[in-house]
Amino acid sequence: MITLRSLPVTLRVLFSSFLILIGIGYLMALSYLFLVDIEPHQQEGQGPVQGISEKYHGSTDTRLRQP
Repeated sequence: MITLRSLPVTLRVLFSSFLILIGIGYLMALSYLFLVDIEPHQQEGQGPVQGISEKYHGSTDTRLRQP
């Protein structure tokens, strides 16, 4: 079985850098979600799930007009 300790230093640095970059990207996505989708809706008094669903699915209490 291959372990991280048995790999050469270059591969350890490569794998570690990849994991760090993925972690940074995940944190940036969470901060974007909070700043753009959750925080404005919390100021309106909505919960996080309701705010996100309204942002991506639209408001459910609209009616289409019949001509």
